[in-house]
Amino acid sequence: MPLEESPLLEEYRRGLPPLPEKPRNIERPPRRTKRLGWWLAIAALAVVALALAVWNILQANTSPDSEEGFGEVVGRVVDTAGNPVPAEILVDVGDIRVQADTEGRFRLTNVPAGRRALLIGYMYIAREYFVTVRANTTVDLGEIVMPSSVREGGYGRLEWR
Repeated sequence: MPLEESPLLEEYRRGLPPLPEKPRNIERPPRRTKRLGWWLAIAALAVVALALAVWNILQANTSPDSEEGFGEVVGRVVDTAGNPVPAEILVDVGDIRVQADTEGRFRLTNVPAGRRALLIGYMYIAREYFVTVRANTTVDLGEIVMPSSVREGGYGRLEWR
């Protein structure tokens, strides 16, 4: 109601004024369907995100790269000429280390499952290799070629820091 049509204070002294009549031809405001559409879109995205999160958790629990169990890593270390190298091999966890035999072959046993770093060193040359170990399996690295000098790519001495 506009200010000009509002009752005066003197009318209130006589009691409450009668309510104004409601006009019959008032149009209703349009429904807000756009807002409802946005809320439905947000709800649908939330359901999809929740489904993806549940699926991701289920996939993580059944991953073959789980950290349970132990495996083996085998391989052979040679120099650039193909001659066997009696290198020392260390695993990044625990105190697992082994010396390669005269043929350059090595076997690491009881390596915890998961992604592991192997440090393979000979004299003052060392190389780092990454391997994924799975429980109750043997990972064969094949032939690992070590440089014959530090200039060919060796770095540091054989110890974890």
